[in-house]
Parts: sequence; structure tokens; C-alpha cells
Amino acid sequence: MAIADIPSVIDTALDIVELRHKRRESALMQLVNAAQRRGVVRDDGALIAALLRRERLGSTALGKGVAVSHARSVAVAKPFYVLGRSARGLDWPAPDSLAVTLVVLVLTPAEMSAEAHLERLASAAASTRLQRTRHKLLESDAATAFALLRGTPS
Repeated sequence: MAIADIPSVIDTALDIVELRHKRRESALMQLVNAAQRRGVVRDDGALIAALLRRERLGSTALGKGVAVSHARSVAVAKPFYVLGRSARGLDWPAPDSLAVTLVVLVLTPAEMSAEAHLERLASAAASTRLQRTRHKLLESDAATAFALLRGTPS
């Protein structure tokens, strides 16, 4: 097996969360709590602090109603995606000023390489480029959403 194949073998999990809050910080906490319930998070406080620190550097909102928040951290036990969906939209500074309705949280353990983390992040961001894919992510089940985020056919 090639080294490049390892992340796809390790990446096996996604959770979908219907976001209840309007604020970015509250939404991130809800996403981290979902990951913690799945046994992915070693230290929720440290992970939330890392995500908020990243947001202070610059918003992870990409535009078109999408944000891709991420962390490669010792607070993460295994690779995981959390897909957050908000019918109301979130207050999340975006380049196009649109409310965020779709949040992809990309979690990677520090033990994985930075390159693997960036590949996972790039795949998640690329999957949200097309309107039809964003629409599918807003309505799909976990298996379909996972395939879309990984860039594999569903």
C-alpha cells in the first residue's frame, strides 16, 4: 500500500450535526461535543481553544454559505469529519458576507503528517465548490456526505 493511501484507510468516520446556535463559537462547541461523543476528542477544551485561535487568525468561512474549520492537534484521537448544517445560518465572517449554512470540521491527530491533514482539508474544501454538491451535503446521510467530502463517488 502506498503512503498516500493511508489517510483514506484511516478516515472512516463522519458525524452530522444539525446546528442549533447562531454564533460561530457556539456552533464550534456543538461540533466538538459531537466528536467527543464519538470518542474522537481527547481534550475538548484544548480543541475548542485551538479552533477559536485559528478563527482569530482569519475566518475559515470560504463563502457561498460554507466554512471549513480544522485542527491537527494532540487533542484529537483519530481522523474525523463533523458536518454541521444550519437552516437559519450562522454569524460567521465570510468573504461574500453570506450566512454560513454548512460547516465542515476536519479533525486530524497530531501523529498524522501535516501533509495528510492538508490533503484532508483540501478535499473537504474542494467538495464544497459546486452548488449541487453543497446541496447534497445539506440533505444527505452520513455515508453519502463522507464520500462527497473525501472526493469519492457516492
